[in-house]
Amino acid sequence: MVRFNDEFRWASLHDKSLRIIIIGAGIGGLTAAIALKKAGHQPIVLEQSSEIKEVGAGIQIAPNAARILGRLDLLDEVLKYANQPVGNVMRRYTDDSELGPLTHAGSKSLEYGAPMLVIHRGDLQRVLLQAALGQNVDLRTRSKVARVEDDFRPSVQLASGEWISGDLVLGADGIHSLLRKKLASHFRVSDKIIPTGDSAYRVSIPRSALQEEPEILSHLDQGISTRWLGDGGHIMAYPIRHSTQYNMVFVHLSHPNRSDETNLWSQRGSKEEMRAFYKDWSPTVQRLISYVPASELMEWPLNIHSPLPSWTLGRTALLGDACHPMLPYVAQGAAQAIEDAGTLAVCLSMSADVPLTLKVYEAVRKNRAETIQSSATATQRALHLPDGPEQEERDSWMKGLNKKTKGGTKDMWADKNFQNFMWGVDVMNETRARWETLKWEALREMET
Repeated sequence: MVRFNDEFRWASLHDKSLRIIIIGAGIGGLTAAIALKKAGHQPIVLEQSSEIKEVGAGIQIAPNAARILGRLDLLDEVLKYANQPVGNVMRRYTDDSELGPLTHAGSKSLEYGAPMLVIHRGDLQRVLLQAALGQNVDLRTRSKVARVEDDFRPSVQLASGEWISGDLVLGADGIHSLLRKKLASHFRVSDKIIPTGDSAYRVSIPRSALQEEPEILSHLDQGISTRWLGDGGHIMAYPIRHSTQYNMVFVHLSHPNRSDETNLWSQRGSKEEMRAFYKDWSPTVQRLISYVPASELMEWPLNIHSPLPSWTLGRTALLGDACHPMLPYVAQGAAQAIEDAGTLAVCLSMSADVPLTLKVYEAVRKNRAETIQSSATATQRALHLPDGPEQEERDSWMKGLNKKTKGGTKDMWADKNFQNFMWGVDVMNETRARWETLKWEALREMET
């Protein structure tokens, strides 16, 4: 297991402790609370649920996120529950044939200075929650935010009628964010959710159910991740919870007669529809589907928002899925929310001028996050090509036989240059190193 070694040191250029209201206690909201507390501020987390539950399935913590968790003194605790994949293998959907050599994830940890991990979302959520509580973060459940000030002052009203005020309001409340809707209305842009045409079944198969699958058991023991690429869909699979579970994400074309934006994360899936879509996939895939309990099958519609003109206004700002909902094709959803949190903490350590620091935060984060967000859309097409010349070109590129390929047939997650961009950029150090330039650019923008 690669350990984390980093020279970043927390330091503040001012002694003002800001009262920061964070709407939402997901991964982004909790990470922001921990980071802001470490930077000397007073976060107040408002969560509408009565309790913060451990829900979801497996997620990836890439090196760009792992290094931030390390700086928050969370990585050792995360490593107690995470798996570190040794590599990833690509397979053709019809016969399991390999589309290229095993890529070694361990080398990415050495190259980028932090580990590549996979973890159950609930385990990460629990680590973050315990850390926040351990740092005496003011975390309030049953606190649904019903209103944000029309002039974007840092005050919110709860459904109970209570008003809470601070120096800054952060919307970390996901794709249905109340603050996002307010900003979209202000900028006179549509806030409508855009379906991608894809959905995903997220399942976790216990090791005990795989005793007749020696190759899968071997992958569990070795820590190998697998992606099957097919016509209109793909499957990502990897071991989690110390290889006691096989996490699988089955991405497929959405059912044409189903459109439900009311609950994006817990839609009941149909085993019959699942079997129908993957009926022409390999016998291995068919057997894996057979191990999925129909009563536990959940379906996740993959939706996005169009980018907003700005993530910030006055003393309010967005982070995580509220401003850049990520599709799973490049596995950066949690990582980009963690980057938001780390960047905000650095910005608010450099200056107590809230509007200024928010403009710098946006300058560091918006283009980067939206570039990664758009790369997921491009990768969606590359992974789901129908059999034919473009699919053959993609497969040739994956096998290393073709060094050049059209952008539309390239898997950005496996592209070396894009890996350097995703995993190699250190947003916290970059923000600190470029602070003076970023500050003056933000001041000029605010004057115009």
